[in-house]
Amino acid sequence: MPTGDPWTFCPRQIRGPERRGASETVSELNPEDTANGSRQSLEDRRRPKVYLTIEEAVDLSCNLGKRIRNLTPRPDFAIGLANGGTLPALVAAEEAGIACEIIKVRRKGSRLKQRFDYLRVILKLFPKAMQFKPLRMLKAQFDNWFSEVECTDWAAQTGDVFGQNVVIIDDCVDSGSTAAFVRERLLADGAASVRVAVISWGTKHDSRELHSLVPDIYLNRTIDYYPWSLENPGFKKFSMWLESQGQELWK
Repeated sequence: MPTGDPWTFCPRQIRGPERRGASETVSELNPEDTANGSRQSLEDRRRPKVYLTIEEAVDLSCNLGKRIRNLTPRPDFAIGLANGGTLPALVAAEEAGIACEIIKVRRKGSRLKQRFDYLRVILKLFPKAMQFKPLRMLKAQFDNWFSEVECTDWAAQTGDVFGQNVVIIDDCVDSGSTAAFVRERLLADGAASVRVAVISWGTKHDSRELHSLVPDIYLNRTIDYYPWSLENPGFKKFSMWLESQGQELWK
C-alpha cells in the first residue's frame, strides 16, 4: 500500500456504534481450539451477528497478519480470495511482511447471490426475513444447486508457486469449498505448503467433514456483516477503499 495511505496503520481497540453492548468484544480462540476445530466459545455462540466498521475490519486483519507472521515455515506470499478476502489479505500480508496476490475464485452461486443481495437492499428486505422457514429451505436448495467453484484464468492470477509456502487469506470459511479448491490447485501446482487464515470460521457447515478443511488460523467463529457486505452501512466506504488500492469489486 502507498505510504501515507490512511489504511496502512493497524488501529487498536477500535469500536464503532454497531459493536456496543453484548457484541462489543471480539474473541480470539486459543491454539488448542485451532488444533481440534470442534469447539465454539460460549461468547461466540451467544453474541448476535453485528455490522463491522471498516476500521474494525482493518484491525482484525492486522491481528490476522500478526498470527501469520508467526507461522512455521514462514509463508513466502499470500493469496487473497476476492471479494471477501481482498481487504483482509492486503492488510494482513502487509502486517506479515509478505507479498500478496488477489485472485478471483468463488462458488458459481455467489454471483447470483450477489445480485439477489443487490435486489434485497433495494427492496429493503431485512436479514430477519431470511429466518422464515420457506426462505431458509429455498436458500439451502440454492446452495446445493450452485456449489461448484469457478475461477477466471488461474495460471495468470497465481503465477509460479512451485516450492513456495503459501497462505490463503479470506474473510471467512463457511462450507470450506472455495478455500479447499484453491488449496488443492496450489498443491497440484507444486506449492511446498498451503495454509488457510481467516477472520471467522463459521459453524453452520462442517468444513472438516465436507472438504477436510480446518483453518490454520482463525480469530472467531461468528461470521459477521463485514464492510464488503451490501447490507453493511459501511459498504460505500469499503468501495472507496478498494479504489484507493487499485482494486475493484468482482461482479
